[in-house]
Amino acid sequence: RNLQLPPYHQQSRFTLLDAIERYWRWLLMALIFLLMMAVMSTWVSRLNRQLKKSKLYLEHQHDLVLDSVCDGIYGVDLEGNCTFVNRSMKSITGWESDDLIGRNQHRILHHTHADGTPHSPDECPVYLTFQSNEPRFVEDDLFWKKDGSGFPVEYSSTPIQDHKGQTVGSVVVFRDISERKQAEEEADRHQAELGHMARLNTMGEMASGIAHELNQPLTAIATNAYASIQMLESGNISNEKLADIMEKIGIQAERSGEIIRQLRQFVRKEQPQRSLLDLNELIDEVLLLLRPEARKAGVIIERHLDRPIKRVMAQRIQIEQVILNLVKNAIEAMVNADSDIRKLIITTEMGGEHGVIVSVEDSGPGISSEMRDGLFDPFMTSKEKGLGLGLSISQGIIEAHQGNLYLDSSSGQGAIFRFALPVNHGESADE
Repeated sequence: RNLQLPPYHQQSRFTLLDAIERYWRWLLMALIFLLMMAVMSTWVSRLNRQLKKSKLYLEHQHDLVLDSVCDGIYGVDLEGNCTFVNRSMKSITGWESDDLIGRNQHRILHHTHADGTPHSPDECPVYLTFQSNEPRFVEDDLFWKKDGSGFPVEYSSTPIQDHKGQTVGSVVVFRDISERKQAEEEADRHQAELGHMARLNTMGEMASGIAHELNQPLTAIATNAYASIQMLESGNISNEKLADIMEKIGIQAERSGEIIRQLRQFVRKEQPQRSLLDLNELIDEVLLLLRPEARKAGVIIERHLDRPIKRVMAQRIQIEQVILNLVKNAIEAMVNADSDIRKLIITTEMGGEHGVIVSVEDSGPGISSEMRDGLFDPFMTSKEKGLGLGLSISQGIIEAHQGNLYLDSSSGQGAIFRFALPVNHGESADE
């Protein structure tokens, strides 16, 4: 400044205008940057408002969808705690949202089996779903209401994953099947009553033949008893001779008792539980009842029974009824046939590893094409006095046992009816 050298050779004030004139480019860039930041902030803020609005809309739609479903729905996290519930869940169980959300669902809903035994959390399908990351469907289980009562349900449990693909819990969709189970029980009860009526009707038709079958051993018992009395009175009988007569009386009494036992077992109302059955034994027992009718009709019965054969899990009386219906129908069909040869063949065989097949073949006139279409319909019969319920009831029984009853052949030279039942996989043929 003293030497008057630039920039101080001319002494004057450095004003704002001087700064703008010298640095206007930088100021312009700063203004543009600030303007862009303002525009971007406004745009981001607007997007955030739209996102929040969309999120609220989606949550509202999500709640509407959940609450519009008639089935109960709830979520479970990895700790087993409930994360959300829908309206049907609350109305079905009686539990409110505050009772469930954040609390262990197994201890509230799924703690005890129907028989009263505790349900271990380690066996809970809901927990197993997110542990194995595999969906599950349970056809019949028990959930518990707030009032302490249980109700039958079917439900599915599906894993829930986050945006990274990690499993964070599961969602359960269940349905109260109380009405369906009640309807099934009512249908089973009706089917049982109908089957009992059919068995009584069948026994009525077979009464004369069975009475004749019983009369033979009873006559033999009476004859041997009177003979023993006479020999004892005369004193001309040895102990060996008397024991031989008593043995004959015992054999005939056992024969009569076996026939009566089969009659009582057949006409009684069946028990609901199923048991392991040997179909060969059942066929032998049924033929004991039908032997008089077959003999009277001149029918030769051949048995081709596969031994050993795996047992099936079934209701004894119901399967006996199916066998009796098929054999009795075959005998009656051959009585109306013109052929002199009347032969009935009963066969049992393994249908692979999963089923047992029973076949009833006759040499009767066969099934007409008109009858074949509605053969298993109720009240469909070609008999003058028949109810037309035998095959319909038999088909219902076999299907209730997850089996199949069908007409295998009818060429005008007889008919072959077969039914197949699944074997019990918990045992071997030797057992």
